[in-house]
Amino acid sequence: MPRTTAPSGRAQALRLLADCAVLAALLWGYHRVLLRWLAASGERLGAIDARQVAPLHASLEAEWHLAWWPPALLALGLFWWALPRLVRADGPRPRRLLVAATSLFLLIAPAVSMMDGYQVRAGVRAPALVSAYTRDSLEYRGDVPAVERAGVVGFLRKYSERRLFARLSLHTRTHPPGGVLFQWAVSRLFGPGLWPAALATIAFAALTVPLVYLIAREGHGPAVARVAVALFLVTPNFVMFTATSMDGPFAVFPALATWLFLRALRAARARPATAALAGVAAAAACFMTYAALFLGPLLLVLGLLAVRAGWTSARRLAASLAWGGAGALLVYVLLAGLGYDAPAALRASMAHDQEMMDTGRETAWRHLAIGVANLAAFLIGIGLALGALSLRATAASILRFRARQADPLALSAGLTVLAMAFSTLFTLEVERVWLFLVPLVAAAAARHLHALVEASGSLAVIRTAGALQCLQLFAFEALLRTGW
Repeated sequence: MPRTTAPSGRAQALRLLADCAVLAALLWGYHRVLLRWLAASGERLGAIDARQVAPLHASLEAEWHLAWWPPALLALGLFWWALPRLVRADGPRPRRLLVAATSLFLLIAPAVSMMDGYQVRAGVRAPALVSAYTRDSLEYRGDVPAVERAGVVGFLRKYSERRLFARLSLHTRTHPPGGVLFQWAVSRLFGPGLWPAALATIAFAALTVPLVYLIAREGHGPAVARVAVALFLVTPNFVMFTATSMDGPFAVFPALATWLFLRALRAARARPATAALAGVAAAAACFMTYAALFLGPLLLVLGLLAVRAGWTSARRLAASLAWGGAGALLVYVLLAGLGYDAPAALRASMAHDQEMMDTGRETAWRHLAIGVANLAAFLIGIGLALGALSLRATAASILRFRARQADPLALSAGLTVLAMAFSTLFTLEVERVWLFLVPLVAAAAARHLHALVEASGSLAVIRTAGALQCLQLFAFEALLRTGW
């Protein structure tokens, strides 16, 4: 029987480059076809039309602010220098690793955001890092005075009433009250200015970095966790939107819930308190963004796949789900006790979103078009390297499913993205709205990437993935103008 040799690090790097080239060609071809269809039909998919870089909610940016590029290049260069040190088994111990990785994120996100220099929005000229917060008619920060006037309890009680709801900013009306209460708390703690709002957003979102490590470690061990953190630090959509939108903070509680749920499933003995805290975190996530409602099905699928893979028992899963459900229910009972009508708030937001996004009239063709566009936008947003690696990880899990060797993280992430894409509940902009899924996708892709490194004994493929992510992140920030 002939001996088979593992591919070299160079061969793996070349294969990743080929995968990314194929994915890029497919997505570029789809972009051109979609643009042509939007222009010829006069159709819109949500807020996306032929004037934008469909399926992304962005337009081409002609104005470059070269003076602000060196800090971004320096931050990405520092990441490139640190990359092999972060992923090696003999690298920093976990605590130092997380401090270093979080510090890198806190450097990269603002530096990349400031590549756009100063911008004028709502008649106010401000640094790109804070310019989104000048739009009081759109952003949560604009409703902080409403919370001040009514008080937190009064605001929650009146939130879905037409008199208050109709006067709220666009994003407060399309999301639960968690976002505006977050900005209210920031204004109380650090002052009402633009800079406290922006910097607190980045700082809170940075908590996702250690949670990515914990999710990957719980699923696949510390070596894979190191790779997951490294991949995550330069994921284009997470870096770009975390610094300038609330979708970064929205990702923290889903990541926390996922880690706690995995910990409850995989612990040596039953941990009902951990499972209950996972439910509390999931409820907090749903109080921040309605997109996190998919967290329940995601954790259920993850649990079922964990049982099949031998990570836990069916009895432990049932107990964890029960305790988690109790924790989530407790949160909403407490909110109801304060006067918050969650069903009425959801109905009000759905009605407003349907009117604004031109939904509710989907034919089978339009439904298919939106679903495919959602998938394409998310794949573009997470970066070609992470997209290619996550697709390979998901495909490998599907092939190994019958042998009970599927990766629960990869398969649950893939199934959730697919379900969300075709649910009709999302009409593009998902490169930003689905940021809370990026930690799980990064953890799943990291296992596949780490297996390649183990097979070759070389970090070449990791260096290639990191370089591709950095290049796409820099190019997107330089070439695209987004709403955030």
